[in-house]
Amino acid sequence: MSFFNLERYHKERQLTRSDVVIGSILSAILLTLFALGSSGMSLIATFIPGILFAWLLFVFMYFKEIELPDYTIFLPQYFLALGWQFIHFAEEFITNFRELFPVTYGGQPYAANSFVAFNMLSYFVFIGAPILVYFRGLKFLFIPVLFFIVYGVMGNAIAHSWWSAYLGAYFPGLYTSLAYWLLGPMVLATIVRSKKIALIYILLLTAILIVTLTLLMA
Repeated sequence: MSFFNLERYHKERQLTRSDVVIGSILSAILLTLFALGSSGMSLIATFIPGILFAWLLFVFMYFKEIELPDYTIFLPQYFLALGWQFIHFAEEFITNFRELFPVTYGGQPYAANSFVAFNMLSYFVFIGAPILVYFRGLKFLFIPVLFFIVYGVMGNAIAHSWWSAYLGAYFPGLYTSLAYWLLGPMVLATIVRSKKIALIYILLLTAILIVTLTLLMA
């Protein structure tokens, strides 16, 4: 029997209580790791709101009985956004995002090797998680999927636009992040089955991120 069994698992798309419990524990672990690994307030201003909003969306899906989206629609959109993330990472790396970002929040620059390793490991998780969700039924792993969509996609669009506008100058990663203003709403609407709910969610995320991105600057 194959380890990956789409025929068996792709129809089991409703989140269960155990999915929420395990997903909540996973969210708490990620939140702790982000807080401990933050240089200055950099990840606290960005990743912490991201994981909290991802968890809230996960819980919202459970209580509203919103099933996981059809993989034939969702996965192409998701992997398109993830593929663009590699292009976005290239712009960030070339323009010294790893130095300016933490310094803006009172930290020390991230080492080049650590910055690359962290991002490549994250991309591996973002690739593997939806496969395990849809082909192995590990629905609690939709948490890292949501985190990528919430912060990796929408958060990057919001943050880079806000940094550049607030500081009055180009902030590393701005140009490629703009594509996420198109990709983010599309993927979120697919998840929640509503453009209106997706828009409300994005507005709330934008408001909270603007607060944390601004108030936690050094």
